Amino acid sequence: KVAVERFAFLSDDPRFIIWGNTWRAIKAYFPVGSGAGTFDDAYFAFERLDLLRATKANAAHNDYLELLMTTGLLGVALLGLLVVILLR
Repeated sequence: KVAVERFAFLSDDPRFIIWGNTWRAIKAYFPVGSGAGTFDDAYFAFERLDLLRATKANAAHNDYLELLMTTGLLGVALLGLLVVILLR
């Protein structure tokens, strides 16, 4: 019980809400993505009204989710290629 209480603050973390909305957008824009640099406009359409906050999400707060949402499979493939090149 004590270990669970230590992480209770995470339930109020707005990043989890943003990540959920971002997943909805990823599914809608898959496999091509919404376009590089379009997170603000593309994300706006997928915000759940019941979880809307006074502040605007201008980033996914998870680089990998944002990359997948905006650049689709091509962006993920390029990231993978970059990792392979750097490891060689």
